[in-house]
Amino acid sequence: DILMEATDLSDPIKVENEVIKLNNEAMQNLCKKDKSKSIAALLKAQSLLLSSCLQADDKKLGTLISLTMNNQACYYKDQGKPNVALSFLAKALSELSLIHIS
Repeated sequence: DILMEATDLSDPIKVENEVIKLNNEAMQNLCKKDKSKSIAALLKAQSLLLSSCLQADDKKLGTLISLTMNNQACYYKDQGKPNVALSFLAKALSELSLIHIS
């Protein structure tokens, strides 16, 4: 199964590694034109970030959220939805700017 067991959500390093793995899978599947697997992996990464042990003020959390949003933008651009893609890019940029301000 792609998602980690619930017990692993307490380990920030495992969460980080799983989110990166899911994002990599999503982009590989997008390149293979397997769009359903791509968006599924991105949504699982997003869900994992929302339910993880990473602290809201943690720079790693912001970076992982930004990565996932950027990849969601790639997905929606590939789907022919440029406005949705731009929305995700704006959110990703906003998240990164918050990291650099703090």
